[in-house]
Amino acid sequence: MKKKMLSIFGAALLSAVAFAETRPLESGQTAVTLSSGFLDAMNSLGVTVTPVLPGQSFAQGVSFPVSGGTLDLATARGEISHGGGLEFTAGSTKVQMLNFVIDTTETPKLTGAVISNGTLIGRGTLFDLTLPALNVPLMAMNDVLIMVPETKLMLSAAAAEGLNTLFGVTAFTPGFEIGTAKVSLFLGRRVF
Repeated sequence: MKKKMLSIFGAALLSAVAFAETRPLESGQTAVTLSSGFLDAMNSLGVTVTPVLPGQSFAQGVSFPVSGGTLDLATARGEISHGGGLEFTAGSTKVQMLNFVIDTTETPKLTGAVISNGTLIGRGTLFDLTLPALNVPLMAMNDVLIMVPETKLMLSAAAAEGLNTLFGVTAFTPGFEIGTAKVSLFLGRRVF
């Protein structure tokens, strides 16, 4: 009986190990449709928002290429790195948020490096994320391409405080909806 139980446990463990794999990210894109509330707020403050290359703008928003990262296909935990960023300009004040990283290892968030008028402020949490209900294991979706739609981005408390300070306003509030992201990921080769 004991041998049979060990055999069943061993088979289950091998099955879990074979399926629960972490894969590198080869490329992809995160496209953010900016909310009308966010665009209206920027216009009312006289702040222009433009993408920083290799980020690009499209009719309803901005997109950023995925430059690397790692994703656990069984749990959807991982980090997704991007190139480019956003630039906020009002008068002589210019704030850049660059090199975004989507981090789902704990509470989902998007971090980035912040530069104000050419001076590096540091890296911090810029946006809190609300992910859709993900069907895990993700491997079931596709062996090469993974799509994550309808990811909501809200301004983090730290980013709201920082933007208010840098632009000398009080209009930026935590939880303000920035937009909705669609993440497309191309997986790299299996490591094992």
